[in-house]
Amino acid sequence: AAAQAAAEKKREEMERKRQEAEERKAAAQAAADQKRQEMEQKRQEIAERKAAQQAAAEERKAAQQAAMDARGREPEAKKTLTAIPNFFSPRKAPPAKESVKVISKAEEQKAAAQAAAEEKRKVAEEKKAAQQAAAEEKRRLAEERKAAQQAAVEEKRRLAEERKAVQQAAIDARRREQEAKKAQKAIPNFFSSRKASSAKELVKVISKAPRGVPTILDWRKRRDGGVTGKIYGSPNFDEGERVETSPIETGEFVNGAVVTTSSGSRYFLSNDNSLKQRSQKSTVADISESKPRATINLTRLQRQKEAKVAKEVLSKAKPRTTISLFGITLGEDDDAMPVASNPTKPVRKAPRGVPTINKWKQNRDGSVTGFITGSPNFSENERITTSPIASGAISAGSVVRTGSGSQYFLG
Repeated sequence: AAAQAAAEKKREEMERKRQEAEERKAAAQAAADQKRQEMEQKRQEIAERKAAQQAAAEERKAAQQAAMDARGREPEAKKTLTAIPNFFSPRKAPPAKESVKVISKAEEQKAAAQAAAEEKRKVAEEKKAAQQAAAEEKRRLAEERKAAQQAAVEEKRRLAEERKAVQQAAIDARRREQEAKKAQKAIPNFFSSRKASSAKELVKVISKAPRGVPTILDWRKRRDGGVTGKIYGSPNFDEGERVETSPIETGEFVNGAVVTTSSGSRYFLSNDNSLKQRSQKSTVADISESKPRATINLTRLQRQKEAKVAKEVLSKAKPRTTISLFGITLGEDDDAMPVASNPTKPVRKAPRGVPTINKWKQNRDGSVTGFITGSPNFSENERITTSPIASGAISAGSVVRTGSGSQYFLG
């Protein structure tokens, strides 16, 4: 209702603006018509003065012609008068009649010239008036076309503004509806508020992992709801080994929180890099304090080097032989080294979109550790540990699915 009222108010405002624009346009049109009428009146006055001047010139010219004709006839009249013998001569009357006839003829010629000039002036005025009327009609039609085009443009703009106003009102209504839904979701009940507050207090209080809970550093949330990072303090993984968990069921994705996966495993999320330093110092201390020929825990780099040496030795040894290297027992039952469980080549290629894990080994909890390729989430040949395998044969050349739903091809 509020959106509709806003749209109606905006429509009324646009209608008022349009009416004001039409009034301004009508006023401008009236001013233009008034100016055009004044110009037309001046034009007519100029034409009338010019016609009067032309008629006066024609009259003067006709009078001058008549005077010239009269002066030309005067010698003939005098000559006729001198040829009469006496005053009482019977031939005196005819020359007088001829003079009258000549004068009346001149007057007729003058009147004819005046009539011709007047007719010519009238024709010129009518022609000029017709031209002016045609020009005025042409101008009027052009102005009407221009006004129609402006009206069409104004109408089109008005409709576009109305559509825009309606769309904006709909967007505002949807936004307010989403905000209302979000506000409703954000309103907790009494029990959930207590639970949320206690969870926040728990996150604030915990500064280190509880006893027996492994810590995941440099972690990030995965798309399937699980967590990937480097694990410390776990009996099932090497220190600093990268793992990916099953989807998180309980707990917050924040540093200092303890989360529980769908398989029941618990992890402590942290960004405290001092744990790495403590792990490295502990390893160095173990090495420095160990007696000669004592068995010690190797670092990740040392384990990789020993694994490489072990592979070379095992490849030359007889089947099911136990070999001792530098105080470390390597053999068929040792699952701590990253030795591939099946050294043969894969039977087939990985399906499209499925990452491949090479040089893999199966862990005690049913997960797989190896070097991954073809994954958008990890670097090429990065060592990872998956969640426990839920389906698929754990053998070379097969596709397995973890408890979190991820698929991998075992190379």
